[in-house]
Amino acid sequence: MEQAVALALACGVQPRRPLLRWRLRWRRLQPRRTAQQLLAAGVPRGPELGRQLRTLRLEAIEAAEQSPPGAIRSPGARA
Repeated sequence: MEQAVALALACGVQPRRPLLRWRLRWRRLQPRRTAQQLLAAGVPRGPELGRQLRTLRLEAIEAAEQSPPGAIRSPGARA
């Protein structure tokens, strides 16, 4: 994915803003809970686990977008 976004940016694909946001902000965001934590909480393996992980990642992206640009986060903090 990272190489595809870099190539699209280099080729001038429009719109650039979502690509730049992914490259600079979103790609490193992690969900608040890991797959192992969800499994330990009783979420079954398979599509349901994937759905919950995607939902948690989208929540992390939304939270990052609501924070002011350039906001400083503590080094160990997850978004």
